[in-house]
Amino acid sequence: GQIDHPNVVKVFEVGRDGDHYFMSMEYLPQSLNRIIETGGQIDINTVVEFGLQVSEGLAAAHDHGVVHRDLKPQNILIGSLGEAKVTDFGIARGEEFSSMTATGMVMGTPHYMAPEQSRGEDADARSDIYSLGCMLYQMLTGNLPFEGDTPLSVIRQQIEDDAPRLRGVRKEIPRRLEAVVRKAMEKDPRRRFQTSSEFATALQAAVPGTRS
Repeated sequence: GQIDHPNVVKVFEVGRDGDHYFMSMEYLPQSLNRIIETGGQIDINTVVEFGLQVSEGLAAAHDHGVVHRDLKPQNILIGSLGEAKVTDFGIARGEEFSSMTATGMVMGTPHYMAPEQSRGEDADARSDIYSLGCMLYQMLTGNLPFEGDTPLSVIRQQIEDDAPRLRGVRKEIPRRLEAVVRKAMEKDPRRRFQTSSEFATALQAAVPGTRS
């Protein structure tokens, strides 16, 4: 609720009614997951715009010391004007309540989970960037970067394997955009973009003209 940004869902009230706790937030009619499911490969400029908006929302959260840790298309809501907003910080980890989670506990969604999360290690802003890279990969190709019969098989791939090359699936993807997504999905966090703002700058430069 402390994060006031156009690309983060607004929380109006958090309260308690008897034995029930509630949260009141703005209504958004669509999710990115539904768009992906119905659209397959998404227009490249649209993918970049969604990526920019999500990265800007993440930057606002990271500036408040909050790491999302479960970034996925279901947690990106789309407004009536096409604006993307990050929601569901349900397992987010903030500096002020870091003791609520423990190293060695695997939390997140395997298809978008950074390798360090898959190993039960601490997640930081770079872990969210990895998850966003997986989302861009899926939007661009219509496929998840890693798929398997069980969550454990997907987790193993996140740790050990590289995703198929983007341009091997969709040739019209610009090489610079492919390089940005590949860097976001580096196994070693030190080789990824170090901040969401750095990622956004590279993403916009990869496809000039996405924004005026």
